[in-house]
Amino acid sequence: MGKQHDTFPNEQPEVPVPKETPEINRPSDPNPAEIPEEDPQIVPDELPDKNGTIEGPDETKVI
Repeated sequence: MGKQHDTFPNEQPEVPVPKETPEINRPSDPNPAEIPEEDPQIVPDELPDKNGTIEGPDETKVI
């Protein structure tokens, strides 16, 4: 850039100097991502088995 020089009294600079900001602006997110609490290694009972049937809580098969 060229040499900085003073302007006349009470005169605005031709190009205002930008404020220093971080290189990456990240907006603040008021809603953080939800993290599930269940263990990913445990398979829930309500998922279907290989035959496509679902076992209910009382061990009866629901089709």
